[in-house]
Amino acid sequence: MNLERTELQTDGDLKASEELSLRRTRPPKEIPGYSIERFLGAGAYGEVWYAVASNTGRRVAIKFYNHRASLEDSLIAREVEKLVFLSADRYVVQLLDVGWDSDPPYYVMEYVESGSLEDLLKVSGPLPVDRAVEIFHDIVVGLLHAHAKGILHCDLKPANILLDQDGKARLADFGQSRLSHEQKPALGTLFYMAPEQAELSAVPDVSWDVYALGSILYTMLTGDPPFRSAGAIGEIDSAAGLTSRLDRYRQIIQHADLPVAHRDVPGVDRELVDIIDRQLAVNPRRRYPNVQAVLDALGVRQRNRERRPLVWLGMIAPAVLLAIMLAFGFWGYSAAVSDSAKALSSKSWISNQFAAELAATNVAHDIESLFDDAERFAKRPDVLATLQSTLDTPELKELLSRLHDPNLGMSERAQLVREFQDHAAREPLQDLVTERWAAGAGRYASWFLLDKYGFHIASSAGKSVDSPVGGYYGYRSYFHGGEEDFAHPAIDPRFHASVPPQGGIYPTATDKTHLSAVFLSTASNTWKCAISAPIQVDGETIAVASLTINVGNFPRFEGSPEQFAVLIDERPGPNSGMILQHPLFDELLQNESRLPDQFCEDPELRVGVESIGNREMYDYIDPLSHDPAGAALAGPWIAASQSVRITPGDETASRSTGLVVLVQEKQASAVGPIHSLGKKLATAGVTAMAIITALAGAMWGFVLRSGSRSSRGSFLGSGASATPIHDQATVVLPKKH
Repeated sequence: MNLERTELQTDGDLKASEELSLRRTRPPKEIPGYSIERFLGAGAYGEVWYAVASNTGRRVAIKFYNHRASLEDSLIAREVEKLVFLSADRYVVQLLDVGWDSDPPYYVMEYVESGSLEDLLKVSGPLPVDRAVEIFHDIVVGLLHAHAKGILHCDLKPANILLDQDGKARLADFGQSRLSHEQKPALGTLFYMAPEQAELSAVPDVSWDVYALGSILYTMLTGDPPFRSAGAIGEIDSAAGLTSRLDRYRQIIQHADLPVAHRDVPGVDRELVDIIDRQLAVNPRRRYPNVQAVLDALGVRQRNRERRPLVWLGMIAPAVLLAIMLAFGFWGYSAAVSDSAKALSSKSWISNQFAAELAATNVAHDIESLFDDAERFAKRPDVLATLQSTLDTPELKELLSRLHDPNLGMSERAQLVREFQDHAAREPLQDLVTERWAAGAGRYASWFLLDKYGFHIASSAGKSVDSPVGGYYGYRSYFHGGEEDFAHPAIDPRFHASVPPQGGIYPTATDKTHLSAVFLSTASNTWKCAISAPIQVDGETIAVASLTINVGNFPRFEGSPEQFAVLIDERPGPNSGMILQHPLFDELLQNESRLPDQFCEDPELRVGVESIGNREMYDYIDPLSHDPAGAALAGPWIAASQSVRITPGDETASRSTGLVVLVQEKQASAVGPIHSLGKKLATAGVTAMAIITALAGAMWGFVLRSGSRSSRGSFLGSGASATPIHDQATVVLPKKH
């Protein structure tokens, strides 16, 4: 049995296959009676072409099996066999003709005009809930018909659901399907097949299709299949061999939390969530027992939605009555508003403190991950070998020796820097740094290497005009491992310029992985920081590998204009109290290419780090509210802060990064409900009570009568009987010669 499955191709492989396929202009074979016009797509075993029947003008799709020599005959015939069984079912793409003796063999099926569900999702993204449920209902009914004829699809996914001109779903691609009595395994598509299906000895089961149904509905609502993430794909792709990849896929699903993205989709109700969750249950015993049960659940949900206005009517009347009655009880509540507001403020602070701790933990995890990236790169044998080979090149040694001279003139130094940048012996080292930066897919701002004296010897900036290669940066904290740059004589009079120090006395390179002081991006006026790791030989640092990241890329607490998080630099020095990350920055950068200078220079726009600590703050004033651009931030805030501490590598004790996450919530928003409750209600009297009582009685009577009729109808129509299968005529399968 050939085990090469298109569903196990990576996204890159699929994209490459698609691009190659789209360039095809000639079909594998001309078919008598059909005019083949264009290529539609390709899979692992063949390709599909659009054609027109010469006699009738009917539009059809022809599937050629190009790789017959590598397939078993039963594999070629399997899809045709199932389509014959379902030949009269409007929910399945219809089989029209079969060319068994052709080379390559082919079959002709009806052409479905609107493409696949996958195509629709790529163009329009997630579907509205009602449209998704409508398509899903058609898929369920079509699958129910197939199961009634003893056919398990085993490879349901959006690409195998076609949409006709009326937008109705049609099942297609039965190449992996099995008859209910067959014991042969069938591999589906990653993130659509059930975990127990991902085993070469698995016996086909109805629960596989139930799981796939849930995955399709989840994808229609969210845009992505359940459990799929960059990390999961990477884990699967890193496994060697089909069996290992299947095992890895199964383990990922079995150990992952149940997907929850569908719960946040507007319009998704509790019943629809339960339907999806039960279909996606990892344990097949907890799923719906069959497709009919899924259809029944959809029917129950639809009936409940139709009854919902009556339910709401029955709930609103008592609520209105209760609200008016409570108004009399809260007549004197205004005296307690102040105390209640304080209590609610305290709870809001506790909530903000928890949010700050969570956000600080996320930032710490991201920094620790960057530490790991820098350390892994610094310890790579090929990096060390290439570095030593580069530094041992006589010409480069000579250039670096001359660049170390602090007395070089500006023009002579510029010429030496250009020679150093353009030297061919430096290219392998430059390529390693550039490849590492490119592999981050936007995660890093840059990667670079410095020699043990603080000179840039390779950078992801390459040979650009503003490339730092050849420049001296030993005064930077990412090189020497200090808390701040040697940018001022008061810090260290020996090292404070961007040229080599006099007397050949250089700062000592860091001997451990280090988070640098923040520094400004000249392009956007936003803040960056560097993470550097020493490259050592026999305990001696011979170079420093560094990466930089935009501080704004750190994980943040996703809030609202009334509650959000900011990132602050609390380390002593010229940047103490600087706001590094703020929602206002994001708003300004949407309209401008860089932040105004005052956000980096004005002392009034900084946070007094000594005043925040870990204390409770109920009257915090956002410094950015002093700027006209931050006028909307005016007013007191309830704020809580948390220092970002990391425990990188093998260290056991945590250490501070000098960063603080502060979560602030608008005080007026936090205590607003208390003040609204303090308003007196001016409704009273026997007349009002009589009206409310009469209204509630009338509404409840209506609800009870409607509910009684509905219950009787539901009782008479209840049960789990199978949906009648229509048009079950069977076409005799043509014999192969």
